[in-house]
Amino acid sequence: MCCISFPQRLLPIDGANDLFYQPPPALPTSKIYSIRPYFPKDEPSVYKICREIFNEGIDGVPFSEQPDLIGDRLVGGFLNLSPDYGFVLEDEEGICGYALGTADVKPFVKKCKMSWIPTMQEKYNKPDSEKDLSEAEKMMLSFHEEEDGLPDSFLGNFPSLIKVDIHTKVTDPSVAKSMMGCLLSSLKANGSHGAFCEVRQSDKRMLDFYSKLGCFEVAKMEGFPKDVIIMGRSL
Repeated sequence: MCCISFPQRLLPIDGANDLFYQPPPALPTSKIYSIRPYFPKDEPSVYKICREIFNEGIDGVPFSEQPDLIGDRLVGGFLNLSPDYGFVLEDEEGICGYALGTADVKPFVKKCKMSWIPTMQEKYNKPDSEKDLSEAEKMMLSFHEEEDGLPDSFLGNFPSLIKVDIHTKVTDPSVAKSMMGCLLSSLKANGSHGAFCEVRQSDKRMLDFYSKLGCFEVAKMEGFPKDVIIMGRSL
């Protein structure tokens, strides 16, 4: 059987109790997973998992000259500015997934603009946007471009931003649900009543992943990014 350990008794599960329900696995397994809070020493492992998940299905070894770029762009802000809402998933080989979030995205974005983004702008030079850019250069350019914020009418219902990723070697769906439940319960305990995530339109795997965790696509609103699907969940 699959065993998952996590501090469920310490978390208020209202609004996420469907994620803590664990039906019997379809196939017997002896895998043991643990979910625990994120610690600063975990950053290299989280970056590694983030990079491996992003690179799945991509030929060659992209971003080889900037090994931290993917992690810096996708999870670095969470780990450095909102570590209290981080959880990691471990098996016998080490960290194989993470759930990150911030209770209120508006002050979080302000912090990013004041500290994280300037640090990244110093780390990564601005590419010439007039030429054809590689995927790495596009990611570096994003640190130098102003991003539009989401409308207040949306953030009033979904104030918390989340990001959850699990390595494809983890095949038991209950593991992802348990980790998502820990994150959402932690956010709810700190006053949040709704969370959202941003998924690229082309990323069918993550769209399906978040859908199975109880998130739904939010209807397009004025101010939403064009190439990103916003998925939300009430708490």
